Amino acid sequence: MPNNVLLEGANAGGDLSALQFHFVVATTGNSFEVSGTTVTRQRCIGVLQNDPNASGDGAEVVTFGVAKIIYAGNISAGQRIVSDSTGKAEAFDSTGFVQGIALQTGTATGVYFMLVNASQTT
Repeated sequence: MPNNVLLEGANAGGDLSALQFHFVVATTGNSFEVSGTTVTRQRCIGVLQNDPNASGDGAEVVTFGVAKIIYAGNISAGQRIVSDSTGKAEAFDSTGFVQGIALQTGTATGVYFMLVNASQTT
């Protein structure tokens, strides 16, 4: 993946094989693990690029730069995006934590490129 920053050393907090190209959050506790988000417009740490299928498997999370993401609905290139409750990208309306910018126009369930900047806030 060109032009991105991966979160080094992160592990899956469970079976994340169905969450490839979704936003993820850090789990609580002392281990360095990530899990899927379940809260709409939650602050996420990045986008999962691989599909780890067991707790402890390596998780490739893009925290900044270009990443693949699944759209939850119609999004236009250049729009700011947030996470829906399943970790898919949706267009920012006026609330929530902006996770980045769409680089491609697309529709629901398609995989598209985005610019991750998880440090952005509303």
